[in-house]
Order: sequence, then structure tokens, then C-alpha cells
Amino acid sequence: LIQALNRNTTREAYNDIKKFFKTHSAPAATRTIDQTLEYIDSNVRWLKRDGKKIEKWLRHSEPSSRTPKVN
Repeated sequence: LIQALNRNTTREAYNDIKKFFKTHSAPAATRTIDQTLEYIDSNVRWLKRDGKKIEKWLRHSEPSSRTPKVN
């Protein structure tokens, strides 16, 4: 479950997950849930800060823009 939640990278998903666990208590998993929310929040902030740079880098790193390797 936690691995699936970690794949979320939007503020909306963060808010949905937080809301879900506020209404569906899981005391034994509180620490893990908090860490997961922190991880998602970190990803959201990272993408907001660097998303355009990453997108630009990926576009320039596409196979069509690479120099062919010579073996």
C-alpha cells in the first residue's frame, strides 16, 4: 500500500491521502503514513521547483537527439 502511495506526485493526491487517513484510522501505521506524506510533499515541491528543467532535459535527452554510438 505504501509503495503505491509513494508514486503520487500531486498536491491533490497528497490532500486526498491525508484526508483518507484522517477518517480511516490506522494507528499501527501512523509513522509510515506520516513518512509517506512527507515523501509525497517533497516530490510535489521538487517538481514544482525543477519540473520545467527536468522536462527540458528529458526533451534534449530523447534518443532522436542523441549522437549514435559507434561500436
